[in-house]
Amino acid sequence: MDLLRIIFATTVIWFHASVFLVRNVQGEYGNLQISIVIVLSALAKAGVNFFLMTSGAFVLSSPSTQDIKPFYTKMWKRLCIPTIVCVIIYTILDLFLTLIFTDSGTVDDFIQRFIKGQSGSHLWYMFVLIGLYLMAPAVQHIKELIGFKAFTITAVVLLVISFCGESTAPHYLEWDPGYIMKCLGIFMIGYSLHKWCAQKRSTALGFVMILAGIGVFILFYLGNRQGFFHNIIILNGLFGLTQQNLLIVLIGLLFTGGVMSLDIKKDYSKAGSLTYGVYLSHLFILCICYIVAALMKKVTLNTLVLTIPEFVIIASAATILSFAGTYLFFRIKR
Repeated sequence: MDLLRIIFATTVIWFHASVFLVRNVQGEYGNLQISIVIVLSALAKAGVNFFLMTSGAFVLSSPSTQDIKPFYTKMWKRLCIPTIVCVIIYTILDLFLTLIFTDSGTVDDFIQRFIKGQSGSHLWYMFVLIGLYLMAPAVQHIKELIGFKAFTITAVVLLVISFCGESTAPHYLEWDPGYIMKCLGIFMIGYSLHKWCAQKRSTALGFVMILAGIGVFILFYLGNRQGFFHNIIILNGLFGLTQQNLLIVLIGLLFTGGVMSLDIKKDYSKAGSLTYGVYLSHLFILCICYIVAALMKKVTLNTLVLTIPEFVIIASAATILSFAGTYLFFRIKR
């Protein structure tokens, strides 16, 4: 699981680094840039679903989740405090960038982003995770009451409902409590997947699931690309780049189940343990890289455009610095 954590954390960084890659794109080169963003976006969203599933597998299978006071105390320390600190840091950074490094941003724009929770746009995941952890003891209790099969069916139904809801009524607030409910099915299915893979564990099954995940990913990429370039409404609906898209959820589920079924000997736990800190800090490091790129090109951030080689350099630098910075932080903290 740690290897997949590292891969998906890296994919999230590269996806967020691609924000300046698709501005003013034209011709075949523009098509290549858009295709890169589609691939990274799909993998990053599947990766976030992977993190939600593994969190659900861990929390909903742990007996300590029913020890309410210790569980919530640990949640406060590990989730709430880091989220509050990051909200403050990213809010200050957003205001700084708005006033100094853009020529069209206003304080009103900053206030709107702050209200919507978009100053640190990636922190939506933390808001969702806190909400899911708040519900976890009750969800685990329901799981014990209704049994594994009924619990799994409920999770699948919630997944379908969330897909329909996201397709027809996308959320606009990063801290939207309703969005937490949309992610509950993914959180719950993580437990069911973990239990099922523990019973069926085999190398052959693991490889079949991973290959199936690759196949679904290729299908999703082709469908999304056709829908985007030809403006086919039905394809844009079925293959839309939303977190709850059933194909994106299925990609995450197959990759997660495949790795759960494999017996990977090599230990990646040290690097895997850094991914939480990497997720929280990577956007800050990316912003620093953007500022450097804007200064070198003598443009503002809202007019910055990256070529593919520049994007690869910035994404690689941000990945290395995010992992190295997180490692050094925990070393100093000890």
